Amino acid sequence: MKRTLALLLAVLTACSLFAVTLNFAAHGAEEETAKTAEETIGRAPYDRKRVHPLAPRGLRGVPVPSSDRSAVKNAAGKVDEDADYETLDELGDRLGLTYGLPSTGNVNVLVIPIGFSNSNYDLDEVYDKLEKGFNGTAEDTGWESLRSYYEEVSYGALHFTADILNVYQTGNRYSSRTSSDADTDYLVKALTYYDADIDYSAYDANNDGYIDCVYLVYLAPYDASTDLWWAYTTEYIEDGEELHLDGKGIDWYMWFSIEFFDEGIMEAYHSSDRLGVSVNAETVIHETGHAMGLDDYYDYVNGKYGGLGGLNMMDCNQGDHDPFSKAILGWIHPTVYKSGSYKKTLTSFTNTGDALFISKDGSDSYFGEYYVVVYYTPDGVNAIKADKEVGIIGTSGVLVYHVDAKLKSNIEWIVEVTEHNNGEKTDRLIKIVSAGSNNIDRSGYAMDSDLFGVGDTLALTWYDGTTAPAFLRVDGIGENGAEVSLVGPSSILYGDVNSDGAVNKKDSLALKKYLADDSNVIDLEAADVTFDGTVNKKDSLRLKQYLAGWDVVLGDPDAQTHEHVFTETVLTLPTCTGAGVAVYTCECGLSYTQEIPPLGHDYVDGVCTRCGINN
Repeated sequence: MKRTLALLLAVLTACSLFAVTLNFAAHGAEEETAKTAEETIGRAPYDRKRVHPLAPRGLRGVPVPSSDRSAVKNAAGKVDEDADYETLDELGDRLGLTYGLPSTGNVNVLVIPIGFSNSNYDLDEVYDKLEKGFNGTAEDTGWESLRSYYEEVSYGALHFTADILNVYQTGNRYSSRTSSDADTDYLVKALTYYDADIDYSAYDANNDGYIDCVYLVYLAPYDASTDLWWAYTTEYIEDGEELHLDGKGIDWYMWFSIEFFDEGIMEAYHSSDRLGVSVNAETVIHETGHAMGLDDYYDYVNGKYGGLGGLNMMDCNQGDHDPFSKAILGWIHPTVYKSGSYKKTLTSFTNTGDALFISKDGSDSYFGEYYVVVYYTPDGVNAIKADKEVGIIGTSGVLVYHVDAKLKSNIEWIVEVTEHNNGEKTDRLIKIVSAGSNNIDRSGYAMDSDLFGVGDTLALTWYDGTTAPAFLRVDGIGENGAEVSLVGPSSILYGDVNSDGAVNKKDSLALKKYLADDSNVIDLEAADVTFDGTVNKKDSLRLKQYLAGWDVVLGDPDAQTHEHVFTETVLTLPTCTGAGVAVYTCECGLSYTQEIPPLGHDYVDGVCTRCGINN
């Protein structure tokens, strides 16, 4: 008897994680009782003075209100534009790991309906549903098919074509008591049965010697209380000699019910509104993410919500994939910030894939710790649920993620390559950093208030407690996207036009010669002392004023002698398992938000002194 890998990805389809307490009870999770600020840590929200360790400084000058500040110049920062780092496919190839489907290119997949003697389905309807669900257009399904979804979210990098075979009749009856190993038996028998008619070598797009992920669609109801009659993606592991068909082995396969296509797109939220969707492909789309190597992004360990609040296909079977996933799948080439001050206009992530990654250690890898900044828009695959208050945010703004994708030291499976996952309470693989006080582990949903708006700032704190040498600021949001800045210590000595390490009359003379004849070589960045993006007579005048002893600022107005002193206001106090939120505001108008780590349980005689939960 052939057996499957024990590590099954049992997917909570259509975000049943969000649907009442079924899954919490199943995992034995205890919901921590929410407490007031006084009950939690014995004091009310408070203010205190705090000097920001990253307060930027410049040559000289007076405080400049944040509303009057100019944008930070790109040239001052070190970045990798259009980063092309190692993808998940490439990592798998390097480590000798198999993956079910390549994430780019033209990919043909096999779909085999699995029939039973007591199945009672109209086969014409089955084939029509499968054709629309896999290969259809948005008009065919009312939302997306597998093909149309992945062509859209990959920005044209991935093209699926599903070949749907006739029903393979097992000759057995469907029963809730059927062995959990039955799927592997049906997989081998169905592939063997069609071997005379199908050239399986045409279904190995990644050329790894195995048939790409086979989609087995059983013609029977699904039952979440069983191991077999659910939806999952896994690998086939043989006990004995490996079976080859047309020179290809059997490896990854998917197993799910035809009735998932009938599931109401709002059913998990106790709504009968189908939103015009006649064929719901959300489950097969989610499962295909696993076949390409993506893990689940919900918390299946602690009974919480995992940090993404439903705003993710691998979290809640809805909406778009996130920028981390799209980067490791090879669909986007983000701008990776490493140091200095930097400004970027972000276009819609949904429509263009534009993203800014803020690296912790400056490494050339997607498998590390970093923040991701995108301009979120509620359109594309997000549009259908954007106004339904189910985690798909309904307005536009700057969305920030914190990613910790450091690789394991011992990697055995392509789906589990990182040290952390979203089943952890604090140091998660990927989570949304809220601009407001929304605690996703309590509310369950991402909200409009999670988006950063114009003037909002964020200190970038890493999981080891250190802080990045720059903070994020949103400078503007308009028709062209969102303008964001990373404000950090500048490495430019503004006014040092001749690059001799000092600012003096020689620089003024060099600038004067350049303005008379631009063939003279000067440091244009250092010469732009008015910080307006050009070098002209205004810069010459400003430099002369500075050399004459006037109280003026050379270069970036953010880099001046004003020392920011921040007052901390706690918006949400931390609990034993939930993070809090604090906002820090300087009298000059600059502010930023920062997460307060969870307190952790304090057990005395087996009972937490803070929340009362038993150990």
